[in-house]
Amino acid sequence: MGQSAEAIKHYEAALLIRPTYIAAHNNLGNALLIAGRIPEAITQFEAVVRIKPGDAEGHNNLGAALYRVGRIKEAVIQFEAALRIKPDYVDARSNLQRMLELMPASNDQQ
Repeated sequence: MGQSAEAIKHYEAALLIRPTYIAAHNNLGNALLIAGRIPEAITQFEAVVRIKPGDAEGHNNLGAALYRVGRIKEAVIQFEAALRIKPDYVDARSNLQRMLELMPASNDQQ
């Protein structure tokens, strides 16, 4: 946890210098997820897909973060976007499959 706090500080500093740095947004989002700061992680991944809509990793990461807050339908949309960009993206494919398995069992999707 201490390492993620340090990483968060460094990625935030990098983004002050270069706000459109995709890798910093993705890495900051991942560090925020580890720290349990999921809404903030979602914001970082949303920045990735806004800045570079063709970033499959950003869509996959956003989908994973949305899943963590129970936003399954939105997560599915992001995993599908990742696969349109990169059809052989194994992580996005397995994440999508997991979400599709969860959807029929859940009635209160957002």
